[in-house]
Amino acid sequence: MPSASRGIADLLVALRRRPDVAALVPLLVFGAFVNAAVMIGLILMWTHRWHARLGSMLTAVTLLFFVGLALARAVVLVFQRARKDYRFVLALIPLGFGMWLAHRSYHLVVA
Repeated sequence: MPSASRGIADLLVALRRRPDVAALVPLLVFGAFVNAAVMIGLILMWTHRWHARLGSMLTAVTLLFFVGLALARAVVLVFQRARKDYRFVLALIPLGFGMWLAHRSYHLVVA
């Protein structure tokens, strides 16, 4: 194997064993889908309902943010107990990148 591809392979092997990467990658992929979903009318109505109930959009967003953090922490704890190899998480990177790229391209074309 050439030196450059060997370096990338070593990096991927090192990354797939890190629990912080196992938490961050799904969070970014989930964020890509949430960011795109917020533009859908049904999700917008749901967000506005929470805004009306809580009295502040900042409160609604903060509440959802902390729920997401708690879920991410729970996922990390489950996988820490199950195994030390998170290689499946690295497979989500192209999915998240594709969603972010499609979402940003849409805004670039429309605006």
